[in-house]
Amino acid sequence: MTVTKFCAVSIILLLSLYCRPGSAVKLSTFAKQSGYRQAMKYLVKYGYLECSPSSVMYWPDTVSSKSECTASDIRQAILKLQSMLKIRKTGDLDPTTMYTMKLGRCGDKDMGKRLPLSRLSQRRLSKLSRIIASRKPETGNTTPAVRHPDTDVSDAANQVTADSPESDLPSNSLLEHPEGSMDKPGDDDPDDQAAPVADDYDNDDDDDSSTRIRRDSIKLMTGAAPGGRRYRSRMIGLAPVESIDDEDPTVTLKRMRKKIAEELKHRDEVKRRTKRNIFQDLVEAHKRRIRRKLRKSRVKRSPLAVMTDSNIVTWRLPKEYVSKRIPENITKTELYLAFRIWGRFIPLVFREDNRIDSLDIDIELQFGTKAHGCNMPFDGHGGELAHSQSNEHEEIHFDDDEFYQADPDSVNNDDINLLMVATHEIGHVLGLDHSSDPESVMHPIYHSPGQSGLSSMKLSDQDKHNVQMIHGVCKGRFDAVFDWIEMKYDGDPKFTAPTFMYSTYFYRRDHFWKYENRYNRTLPDHPKRIADQWPGLPNGLDTIIQIPYRCTDGNLVIDIKTYIFKGEYFYLYDVAKNAVARGYPKRISDWFGPKDSTSVSLPSNLDATFYDSQTNEIYFFKGDWVWIYDACLIEQNACCTKARQPFSRHFVMADGSAKRITGNIDSIYYSYSKVRFFLFQGEDVYQLDFIRYRTWSLLYIGARYEIWKDICDVT
Repeated sequence: MTVTKFCAVSIILLLSLYCRPGSAVKLSTFAKQSGYRQAMKYLVKYGYLECSPSSVMYWPDTVSSKSECTASDIRQAILKLQSMLKIRKTGDLDPTTMYTMKLGRCGDKDMGKRLPLSRLSQRRLSKLSRIIASRKPETGNTTPAVRHPDTDVSDAANQVTADSPESDLPSNSLLEHPEGSMDKPGDDDPDDQAAPVADDYDNDDDDDSSTRIRRDSIKLMTGAAPGGRRYRSRMIGLAPVESIDDEDPTVTLKRMRKKIAEELKHRDEVKRRTKRNIFQDLVEAHKRRIRRKLRKSRVKRSPLAVMTDSNIVTWRLPKEYVSKRIPENITKTELYLAFRIWGRFIPLVFREDNRIDSLDIDIELQFGTKAHGCNMPFDGHGGELAHSQSNEHEEIHFDDDEFYQADPDSVNNDDINLLMVATHEIGHVLGLDHSSDPESVMHPIYHSPGQSGLSSMKLSDQDKHNVQMIHGVCKGRFDAVFDWIEMKYDGDPKFTAPTFMYSTYFYRRDHFWKYENRYNRTLPDHPKRIADQWPGLPNGLDTIIQIPYRCTDGNLVIDIKTYIFKGEYFYLYDVAKNAVARGYPKRISDWFGPKDSTSVSLPSNLDATFYDSQTNEIYFFKGDWVWIYDACLIEQNACCTKARQPFSRHFVMADGSAKRITGNIDSIYYSYSKVRFFLFQGEDVYQLDFIRYRTWSLLYIGARYEIWKDICDVT
């Protein structure tokens, strides 16, 4: 009875408060007041209404003439919100709109005045603006969906086009398919032509068994008469197909989580075991101060890829700001993965650093609740999940009242996937605004991993385009590019014919990337260490070559052998045992030394190699010179019968080629996907077309990063 009286008195008091004479509020709308007020605050907070918050604290049915917001302003704001969130445009606060406004989301604005451009973005855009200033403005500009500062820096950066010679932007005008745009003008279908055989081949002075094998192999591989122009690899009995990693993306993600967690645990154990004295700390502190002074002027150069200090982005999760809900090691693992998702597509290397001065950190991450030390207090469980802001450095704040977790299989509706939220906020500090595309990681409303591509560690095409417009694309030279062929058996090798599979690899220093040609991307968990995939092989290898045949009694028998050259040595790799073959490495000078007065020794530190299946010959390159070997004689420890010859004798520039070379190449690569030979020199790629016996034409076709995209150093 007491409770009933209390409720009745409370209702009477509330009605007397809101139903005074002259009030514009009607009794029938009283139950809606709280929801309307929250909706108006939402529109103001996220930039849809520019009127001051005080004008919407008490929302009447009819807008007062003194209000800064008109009914039209509010309707337009609601329409903008509905457009951004991809819900039906009514201009009213209908149930669907009200429901969507209650969903978890990012605390950054969707509309209105942008936050200041991040320092990371300013750093990159300033570099681009200097490039723009050094040449005349160009047309055909594209404006990215990025944060615009109140300076002219972004305007200058937006003038960079894909046609700019120094631009970081990728061009879409080059190779997407082995035919079409890659063909030289005027070339016919090679399948309608005769096979390429040299005009002077029959005049070769050699008439030994190896020469006969070469002649026979040409006939077997081509099945046609001499006179053709386009080279096509005709492997006897070989029809390799691309090996595709069909692992479930969630399994890949779990494996990567486990690997990162193990590395973090190992690092912490090493730190605990290492006893550092005060003198060592003082020396390192002094070194760090010196590095900070030289940061803006010094450029670090590796022999393969140019890396400046501006490419290193440091981040930190201070001990005092770790989450109270989830363990620190799990938090760190998710943050590493989030940075990796962006690092796969831009030339920034994200590194956790707990030693340098806090003012030198690029990104600081914090967990907090309610008023947590910034001007954007959290609202408790639900609603705003996290936000970013720029102060002395970039900051990302997570609401620790949320039920964060790292398990993508969680079925609890209240759980928030930390990887999703962290990836979104990192996008902000990289300079990206909110996107209206629900598939974008920059969509303001939180989506569970199953509703987005992040379960497979993917960004949308628009996300990649926008972040690359600011930070550029990944560049750099490679030690070797190679299609590695392996034999796979579905059953007992004695009774089952093998299937030949190839995988495309890019090698640099101590790591490699596997490239999926059909999807034009690297695998999500790459790069990997060479030692983990191929035990016993050296880092920084010079070149790789596979010889698919063994010469037996004048016949070519399928027997794939893989040779790796490094410095003064070469290795034979046993693919079946996944190990270097017994007796290797061997010295190049011992095995490829001169055997008669007409031959010369193969040099050390080779630049490149390639196997010509038309003639069963191997080409070795160093500097401006080429050595040609008979593949049948390698196992016999017999050297070439031709002395070294100039690069320009066998490789001539095609008419109309935009660039020219005379040697000093990085790699020659036969692509089974594009059915072409390609030559790499720095970032330049040349297409090889067969002219006649031992003679090829070179046509410049573009930059490597425009053809094989997004091959980035990821920590």
